[in-house]
Amino acid sequence: MAAVIAVLSVMAVMTTVDLWSKAISNETAYGTQLSADHYDLQHPLIDLDPKQEFTMTVSPTVDRQLRERSDAWGCTFLCVYADADLTLPVNLKHKMRTMSSTSSRHNRGKSRTYDLVVNGNEIGGWGGYGQYWLVQWKDGDGEALAKPKVTYFTVEDKRGAALDKPRNPILSVGEDGIVTVSWDAVDGAKAYRVQRITYNPIHDIYETASLADTDATSLRMDSYDTDGPCGEDGQPQCDAEEQARDMNDSLDGLVEQSEDEATECADADADTSEYLTCLSWSIPNGYSREQMDQLQRQFDPAMDVSRGWIGVMALDEQKHESPLSIVSLDSVAADVPIDEATYANVAAKAVLSQRNVARSSLDEETQRAAATYHVTMLNGRTKAIYKECRQKDPERYDEAIAAAIGIQATCTVPGTKYTTEEWFQSVKDLEHYQDKVAAWNRTQTSTLLQPAIARTSEAAGAVDSRPIGGNGVEQYKPFGSSEYARYIAENLLAMHTNIDITQYADVRSAPGWTDVVEEVLVQNPYLRVMAGADLSGIAFAQTDQDGSQILHVHYDPQAQSRRDAFHTRVMQAAAEITAGPTSEGAAQIEAYLARHAAPDADASAAYMSGASLASLAKDHPDAWTDGALTTGKGTDSSYALCFDAIADQIGLSSVLVTGWMAGGPHIWNRVLLDGQWRDIDAARDDAGDHATDTYRLKDANTLDGHTTDTRWLLHASIDSCGGTGSKLEGDDYQTAFADLYDAAKPPQHTSGPSWTVPSLPPRLALEIMAIAYLAFTIRFILERRKGGAAARQAFRRRMVALALAAICFSVGFCKYGDMSNTRGIVALLVALAVPPLAALWSKPDAEDDDRHTLRRMRRRG
Repeated sequence: MAAVIAVLSVMAVMTTVDLWSKAISNETAYGTQLSADHYDLQHPLIDLDPKQEFTMTVSPTVDRQLRERSDAWGCTFLCVYADADLTLPVNLKHKMRTMSSTSSRHNRGKSRTYDLVVNGNEIGGWGGYGQYWLVQWKDGDGEALAKPKVTYFTVEDKRGAALDKPRNPILSVGEDGIVTVSWDAVDGAKAYRVQRITYNPIHDIYETASLADTDATSLRMDSYDTDGPCGEDGQPQCDAEEQARDMNDSLDGLVEQSEDEATECADADADTSEYLTCLSWSIPNGYSREQMDQLQRQFDPAMDVSRGWIGVMALDEQKHESPLSIVSLDSVAADVPIDEATYANVAAKAVLSQRNVARSSLDEETQRAAATYHVTMLNGRTKAIYKECRQKDPERYDEAIAAAIGIQATCTVPGTKYTTEEWFQSVKDLEHYQDKVAAWNRTQTSTLLQPAIARTSEAAGAVDSRPIGGNGVEQYKPFGSSEYARYIAENLLAMHTNIDITQYADVRSAPGWTDVVEEVLVQNPYLRVMAGADLSGIAFAQTDQDGSQILHVHYDPQAQSRRDAFHTRVMQAAAEITAGPTSEGAAQIEAYLARHAAPDADASAAYMSGASLASLAKDHPDAWTDGALTTGKGTDSSYALCFDAIADQIGLSSVLVTGWMAGGPHIWNRVLLDGQWRDIDAARDDAGDHATDTYRLKDANTLDGHTTDTRWLLHASIDSCGGTGSKLEGDDYQTAFADLYDAAKPPQHTSGPSWTVPSLPPRLALEIMAIAYLAFTIRFILERRKGGAAARQAFRRRMVALALAAICFSVGFCKYGDMSNTRGIVALLVALAVPPLAALWSKPDAEDDDRHTLRRMRRRG
């Protein structure tokens, strides 16, 4: 008996030590990505059972609403995410549970509690991502919490491969518009699996689709067709025509209804076949016929476009999967073509009523319309692009035939692989068209698509990074929206080559280093000048050295001189700004740029004609960086970058904002004045020798024709800098969805109990109970050995009580599976109270022994 007790004790102690050794602090789990200023951060839970359930108690009214609605609507109350940005809900299930309990003797009858329960998918529970964030957005009455409750947790993975997940997945868009995803190699991996993840809360759609398995560390989205990888699994090779027609075919499912399709529906008569096609588009239940008709005739990104992610996992020889690494498609959605905007193209083509008509004879508006090709992008919007046309088979040109029927030209659509065939009256007419397109392109202010971060293959050396404030670069006004970003910004400006990022990257909720570097390169003008238009001037590689994560950096030989020359020009400009960090100071910066710079028409024309990033960086090296100050010419990127650098020097808080304007990517500035963020677009306000105030210091996200995206800051920091103007970003995403859904069924809130996020890991609760019961069992055994017959009878009664309590607790735990609410904590406290109560209830005494001895003597006599 003693040996058994010793073994059980050692096992319990070892298990408890193992649990505590896996425990992590809030700082390690959340870092600065999730701030306690905005969230109620709970104690992290480590290695939960994959079948773990999480529960919150709701009011009867909310219970009725949740039973009628979808998992997506349940996620506006209680949800589990796979990313620290809290944008990707995992494949989960909500269910409602009603509990009945006998009321007190003063209120006879039964009372009920209503619980919202969330758990993983029915097959494997939580699994696949490696780490999760549980968020409670509302209380039990359906009211939004001022600070949503966030619990970081992990689960035991007994099925996956013993491989790390691929690090640093990066999306880039090629010159032909095709998306490529790349990632770091994983030691021991034999292959990689690439997946597409889609989530649309309005339609309650969560889909995960495997795109391809590859042994490479990158994949182009046109390397396979709709049915599978080209040339694999019995699929034919994709020829150029198929690839050009489909573009990023595997991604077009994210767009439920495009802007082009909504326009067609809006223009369609109710009795036509086109309108019947519109009716086939699915609308969530709960909307009236009038509301459905309105939704089908307007483009609403919140409803019409799903959010998307690309996931990558490593595979071992047995095809066991590592945890999934994900990267959001939001950052490239505005740059990725997925289909032709057919309705807009038909309308544009209709302006040429006759094939053999001289385009020079048409008015300017008609010529522009005929030259435009419309493309649907991954964000659902229609992008207008001027076609680049060249004579087809010029060596076979026949003047007589051309005079009779005209000449044929092959036209390409820059930024895509689309081509068309066009007819022109003559060679002269084609040359006129080419001159017109070049002139139109020269008038466009152009923002380069965000190039992919350059990678270096050089080996890392000794660490030379220094902490924040110790790099001697304050003259360049380093910026970072988080400590992580500020740390990297300072060390890059100091041109350190081996930066130890361990203290920031090891935080469980930390963004990937690629996301941090992208913000740093966008928001620090000097670094963008050092990196160049195509970002090739600063190249990166992340390596592990003796347990530390090192960011190795290679700099172009001219990077330092470009930085210093730009700083000289910035200081010269700042000296002429006399109004300081005020609205007048911002106006003076705009006026200075208008006097000293002009739009770089040649660079814009080269960009609009589809020139490669490499050729743009070579032929127009300053147009997208410091040109507005150094050469007197620049694109909107250069204007915004130079404005930001000057504003920083005069003490005016400024950030660069990226987005969309006039059918293309655009960049402008946002400044902080009197506690309010205001937008200003210096490039658009340049009127030659002076600056207008058309786009000057308007409230954030209200500039005419400007649409803000999410590419300019780390996702968690955007709201603190004015946001994007959309409820579908940041912490308001879930609330916004509920508002959209409730347009049809407004909720009615009544009072009810709220929920407490779990703070006690279930396994730890079981261990606490096991140790307590073991300790009392040892005590009862010792008392039994010291006492007589009464002690033996008391021992039996005590053990029966402990066994019944343990059985009841175990049955309840197995049924409900968690310690996630008050019910679970009370059950544990009751179970822990049973041993001391049993000790008091059946305590043996000397009188019992005397009576027992007397009975034995009588039986013997």
